[in-house]
Amino acid sequence: QRQLEEIQALASIFGGEDEFTTSSSQLRSFVETGDYDFVDRSLSTLSFELRVVVESGSADDGDDDSDVAATGLCLSCTMPAGYPSHTAAAMTGSIEHVLTKRADLTELNAMLARSCSERIGEECIFEVADAAREWVATRIAELESASSSATEKVADLVEGDWGHGDSLTRSFFYCHHIRTKQARVYEGSEEPRLSGRVKIGWPGASSHA
Repeated sequence: QRQLEEIQALASIFGGEDEFTTSSSQLRSFVETGDYDFVDRSLSTLSFELRVVVESGSADDGDDDSDVAATGLCLSCTMPAGYPSHTAAAMTGSIEHVLTKRADLTELNAMLARSCSERIGEECIFEVADAAREWVATRIAELESASSSATEKVADLVEGDWGHGDSLTRSFFYCHHIRTKQARVYEGSEEPRLSGRVKIGWPGASSHA
């Protein structure tokens, strides 16, 4: 009963198009009608997804909000048997934003798991979803700020505004078994913000990046 009441509240809060979705026909019928008889009480888990819109960017400088970008945060939620009285909810998330990396997703999901486990005994999905929205908004703002600074610095270098010790170089190298190391090349280039191209060669042909 507590699970269904929380789901009914969540479906009302996330009432926009595709904000609350579920693959369970029973749960969909319950949300649409409010009739508890649609849900088999013997179900061991109840699962659904919440789509949370996260605003990033800034519109503080004027009334025009054209610079505010919407980031998609999708939360997969599962209420296991025993939730919320003595079992934690299970929540995982995915972020739809070009600047996010695998490490951001890992950190988000760790935060979700920790937040759910700290709230055993209470209906917590809305509170955890809201905390996730705030976390993603803060992280996106940090990433956009870093990206903007990097873009400005590259523009300065291209225009010849070189700072002390700055240099712009191009390097070529070759490596055996580049196919197995390609992911490491990409990951290793992220922090120093290197860009380049990898060309795959076959035995007897040259390979360079």
